[in-house]
Amino acid sequence: MKSVGLPNCAVSIMTIFELSFGAENSDNPQKHHKQTEMIRDNFQVIPLDYDTAQTFAQEKARLHEFSLRVRRRAKTRFDIPS
Repeated sequence: MKSVGLPNCAVSIMTIFELSFGAENSDNPQKHHKQTEMIRDNFQVIPLDYDTAQTFAQEKARLHEFSLRVRRRAKTRFDIPS
């Protein structure tokens, strides 16, 4: 952040969602919600739009398919022949 400057740093609203969820499920929700608020107040928060949702869905599907292929390959490699 020092090299680019805080005004050039941003988080997506999804990051705020995840941090809020984590705070709510933590052993100290009040402390962690304050930390989330500090991030929200100090970084530009990028909203979601339809194009972002589409890109997210496409990338998640691609990664999911890759994960399935890796698991299939690993399972085949380690199967004990009968």
